Amino acid sequence: MQEFWAGSSGMNGKTLGDSTVKSPEDGGRKQKKRKTIGDSFEIRMQTMADSFQVMAGAMAPSTSGSVDASIAMMIDDHFKALMQRQDEQLQQMQNQYLADLIAALQNK
Repeated sequence: MQEFWAGSSGMNGKTLGDSTVKSPEDGGRKQKKRKTIGDSFEIRMQTMADSFQVMAGAMAPSTSGSVDASIAMMIDDHFKALMQRQDEQLQQMQNQYLADLIAALQNK
């Protein structure tokens, strides 16, 4: 793979499809070999498979971590407390608006 990126455009003027490989029948000489569509497809599919495996590994629950679990629980508890506080403030505002409305209607 390193040869592939080293042969990319801008590094030494070749295109991404160009690479130099040593083959035994050449006596070890380097020659230019064009990657086929099949090779490019295989590389793309392997890259996608690798990225899906990384994402799946990141989403899997951590078995190592009572620390991770305790941090997650702490964040959840903090979020619940924050939401409860926000609900209480909203309830107070609604009660105040309702009291103001009742007072305004009684004065008419």
